[in-house]
Amino acid sequence: MATRPRSPIPAKYTSSLSGRYSYPTNPPGTPVPRDRQLPGWAGLSIKQWGNRIALDERCAVVFVHPAELPAPPIDGIPPFAANFLLDTMRAAFLLVRNGVVRRHPRVRFIFSHGGGFIAYSSHRMAVTIANDTGRSPLDVLDVFRSFYFDTALSSSPAALPTLPAFARPEHVLFGSNWLFAPAPAGQCFANGLDTFLQPSPLKAVKHTNAEALFSSSGLRRPLTGPGPTGRAARFVFKLVQPGTD
Repeated sequence: MATRPRSPIPAKYTSSLSGRYSYPTNPPGTPVPRDRQLPGWAGLSIKQWGNRIALDERCAVVFVHPAELPAPPIDGIPPFAANFLLDTMRAAFLLVRNGVVRRHPRVRFIFSHGGGFIAYSSHRMAVTIANDTGRSPLDVLDVFRSFYFDTALSSSPAALPTLPAFARPEHVLFGSNWLFAPAPAGQCFANGLDTFLQPSPLKAVKHTNAEALFSSSGLRRPLTGPGPTGRAARFVFKLVQPGTD
């Protein structure tokens, strides 16, 4: 998604924000003019995870997409074939492990490529984080499920069922990986959505989920916690495992 700045970036934030960015000029907490709702609320490309308060104040949508690996690639394995997916999962793990998502609930994170290995490894990561932090694994899973995921290069018959089994239905967004992937590759995976999704979830993935996310009310509303069933499960878990948060 290409965006243009609607107002100059404050000098104190420019060291951490770069590339694609866009946010309205009205102060946080005030209504967003209709002509700035879409596409005025696009993403932020971040050099480093700094100035988190600025992102939270602006109800930023942060698109997490791997680019450069923190180590040299392994010979014979292109980074985009495997390492990018692992790097995506590492980013999600650290955001949850370090409590960033809980402290900044108005920031929305979109993870590319179906979130890499997030859905597949979510319970394993939740147990690990719970053991390290004393938090309930169920609460940790809820934080992982607060993320949004695009379907770029991830709607194959093997990969696609994993994502809706884990993610909230309204948090799955259409993705093509263009310009990074050739158009035929993006089209091949996009065809998988038409093949394997029913009309209602297909419409949600292609249109309504993104419209709800980028609407003014969607961005201003803090992420919701677990419903009645989830709260009951947490109560039982804390009885069995006292001392968890």
